[in-house]
Amino acid sequence: MILAGMGLGLIGYDMSSNTDVLTFGNAYLYGGLPTISVVLALFILPLIVSYIKPNNKIDFIKLSLQGYKDTLKDMTSKKYTLIRGVVIGYLVGFIPGLTFHVGTTLAYYTEKRLTKNYKQGNLNCLLAAETANNTGVFTQILPLLLIGIPITNSQAFIYDILLAKGMTMDVESLYNLLIAVIVAYVLSAVVGVYTAGKYVNWVSVVAGLDFNKIYYFVILLLLGVAFYAGSMYYQGWYYLLALLALLPFGLLLKKYDTMVLVFTFMLHDIFISTFKTLLQLHGTLL
Repeated sequence: MILAGMGLGLIGYDMSSNTDVLTFGNAYLYGGLPTISVVLALFILPLIVSYIKPNNKIDFIKLSLQGYKDTLKDMTSKKYTLIRGVVIGYLVGFIPGLTFHVGTTLAYYTEKRLTKNYKQGNLNCLLAAETANNTGVFTQILPLLLIGIPITNSQAFIYDILLAKGMTMDVESLYNLLIAVIVAYVLSAVVGVYTAGKYVNWVSVVAGLDFNKIYYFVILLLLGVAFYAGSMYYQGWYYLLALLALLPFGLLLKKYDTMVLVFTFMLHDIFISTFKTLLQLHGTLL
């Protein structure tokens, strides 16, 4: 999977070596394979297809106050899973550019390794992933609020706005901003839980609906999203054709975990640049 991801990532024109890899003279391929097409074709769409099955009706369980109480009791038996998710999400959330995205995946696969007789949709894995995600989302803003260093593109944008508004990025200002963010974070969580518990039962109107129809709609919607994403660069048909060309391979691999392939494809530039740097350092030392 790693080699396949690296191979797909290498397709295109390499300016540093002035060479092209598997472009076959196609001008579109010089820019490489579209990320959204690769992710949809090799991971997301095959996953959705695997969920399609006969008599796939929605069985909706309404929420109640007693349900909350029972869930809290169940959570005590999952305390070590939750702790692992918090620790992984907290630490990985500090990685610049990657933050909670990697933490979520790492927590899931860590719990998967620790789970006997793992099956897709395992509760421990989902709890660990969601816990790491929520922890990482908060962790990623700490470098900005504590020492004034943005570690994501969105934070850099916010940082520029704060500077443009004349805010002084000193320790006292950042500390006050951190307190405000923590309060807002807690309040949003409380309001979210209350709102979900009060209004989620409205969704029960979909009980008995054939879930396959939703899957078919989502598949068509994602195809449209890929075309729209490409059309912003006047490459809508290229994005869609690249997706459809890769989709058969994704369907053949749907019984396997292709997350590693997709993850390697998305980060192949970082891997290659790091490898080149190591070679240069090694040559310098020699």
